[in-house]
Parts: sequence; structure tokens; C-alpha cells
Amino acid sequence: MIPENIFILELVIFLIFTATIMIILILNKDFRRYLLILLTGFLFLLFSRLFILFIEKPNLSLTLTFVGLFIIFYSFYRLVRIILSMKRLEKIAIYDSLTGVYNRVFLEELLKDKIEKAIKLDHVFSIILIDLNNFKLINDKFGHVTGDAVLSIIANKIKDSLRHNDIVGRWGGDEFLVFIPDDPCVNVLNIIYRLQNKVFFEKEGIKITLSTGYACFPKDGKDLETLLRKADGRMYKVKRIIKEAERYGMDNKGEKEV
Repeated sequence: MIPENIFILELVIFLIFTATIMIILILNKDFRRYLLILLTGFLFLLFSRLFILFIEKPNLSLTLTFVGLFIIFYSFYRLVRIILSMKRLEKIAIYDSLTGVYNRVFLEELLKDKIEKAIKLDHVFSIILIDLNNFKLINDKFGHVTGDAVLSIIANKIKDSLRHNDIVGRWGGDEFLVFIPDDPCVNVLNIIYRLQNKVFFEKEGIKITLSTGYACFPKDGKDLETLLRKADGRMYKVKRIIKEAERYGMDNKGEKEV
């Protein structure tokens, strides 16, 4: 026979567990079915204890225990499957499937949220738009499979060149966007310099480099559209300079190549 104090402790644990499940049921409907099954399993275990304590039918109690444990293990298994599935869907929703960095949808929502908080808390931040130079030549000469692989390599190089709290995502095509939080505008130039020196790719004479443009909040704008327009304008000025240099055979120091 189970001592009464142990039974009371088990009953208290069961009640706490039941209350927790009820809260989850209210908050998340995706888990409801299997949480109810899990609750049923614990009820079977509770009844098995009651049979031992008051009715003293060990065989029936053992049967209820096994049924309860089976239900609990099954519901746990299904819940783990649901959670893993939700994690996969979450990853698909916010990450770019090709490069593994954040996608544009996530970046837009992030920037809107950061702008709202920056206005309230008087914070500063910067964004950097990045466009790949000569990427079309890679696609034209080696095909889109190679082009996709190069995009992934460049994305990883950008990520590795940033600080742990900076955020990079694919903005579209061969463009990336970097979010630089809580840093004065003057420091963004150091980050751009580091990216220009560390992020490049070369294959059979075709060299992929970066054209970058930046915008600082609130100096360059206080809404997303204005910040993006400012960064985009600066980026294409850099791109035009690079194209002019390539046209006249200049290297990256502005000296004519022989």
C-alpha cells in the first residue's frame, strides 16, 4: 500500500501538471489534441494509484499503469514531432533557403520594429545594402547552379565578417542587407571597409566584389523607405565608380593597370 503522504504529493504534482496543460491549451491550439491525450495518460496513472490505495486491486492497477505510460509516451512522441515541425516551418519563414541567412520578409519586419523602438528610446542604428559586382558574368559563364553556390559562399563570408550582434539577410537576387544596431554612424564605414577587404570571390578570372551603400538612423531618415532609398543611392554611386574604373583598366587603388 502506498503511504498517504506520497499519494498526496503525487496528487499535488498531478494538479500542477493539469493546470499547466490547461494554460497551454488556452494559449496554443496546435498542441491541444496531444496535450489532452497526455492528460488522459496521467489520469490513468492517478487511477492506478487510487486502486492500490483504496481498492487494493494490484492487477487492475498494473494494467492502468501500463496503459497510462503508453498514452504518455505516445503523446510525448507526437508533441515532439509537432514542435520539430513548427521549428522547420519557422526556419522556412524567416531564412533564405539558398544562402541560410535571413530573408527579406524577416528583414522588413525587423527594421520596422527597430525603427519604432529607436524612435521611442532615442537609439541609433545603420543599414548597409550590398550588391555583388560581376555576378551576372558568373551566371552567364558557369550557369545558375554555380551562381547559387557563389551566393551561398558570399553570404557566409559576409556573416563571418560581421560582429555577433549584426544581422545579415538576402534582400533579393544578388543583394544583401546588413543591420548594424546601436552604433554611431561613423563606425559603419569601418564595417564597410572590413567587408570590402574580406568578402570577394574569384573563378577563372571573374572576380566578385561588393558595391555597398549605407544609411544611418535618424541622420539619413526616420522611416524604412527613406533609409533604403538613401542606402540604395549610395550603393549605386559606388557601383558606377567601380564600372568606370573597370572600363579604363584601373585597379582597386585607382591606378591604371599595365
